Amino acid sequence: MDFQNRAGGKTGGGGVASWSDANVDRRERLRQLALETIDLQKDPYFMKNHLGGYECKLCLTLHNNEGKI
Repeated sequence: MDFQNRAGGKTGGGGVASWSDANVDRRERLRQLALETIDLQKDPYFMKNHLGGYECKLCLTLHNNEGKI
């Protein structure tokens, strides 16, 4: 019997991604999609500060990376 392609099988060693791994992957895909569709250079409410973080002038919040905006 072939157990190689079964979910959670130990033969391949990969197994099923955990909930947190799937969440990280989903966030990364959404960040990449946002960077492709939104031009941050032309956004008047978005700016990079002197510390390397990002600021939103519209809601006055600080963000660690451009994907969180």
